Amino acid sequence: MLAPSGPPALSIVQPTAGACVPLVLDAPTVRVQIAVANWSLRPPGVCGVYPQCGFAVFFVDGQRVAESAALATDVPFGQLDPPTGPHELSVELHDDDDVLALDAAGEPLRAPHSIVTTAPGEACP
Repeated sequence: MLAPSGPPALSIVQPTAGACVPLVLDAPTVRVQIAVANWSLRPPGVCGVYPQCGFAVFFVDGQRVAESAALATDVPFGQLDPPTGPHELSVELHDDDDVLALDAAGEPLRAPHSIVTTAPGEACP
């Protein structure tokens, strides 16, 4: 693994901010695609001594709902009450010790988005 060439960066690619997203029929989830720079996505416990390495942690309405080492993750909404409607979706990068990474300015590395979810087959408001 190569050493990072700068501070880590994170963004949500899909869904876009303000998007209306129908939940997946069989399981109320939303596919979230992220982009990372200067960060190696790896499952918890795999990074060892490598810097800027770890996993993504997904939150919906402030509730931690998923972890992933992938650029695309099906984030569950089924435990939310209600799963449809306006939601605050955010993702963070955490290291092997589950510590939140910091950006170039020393701030928590977090990417928030507001989205609206609908039941499968329902029209967006």
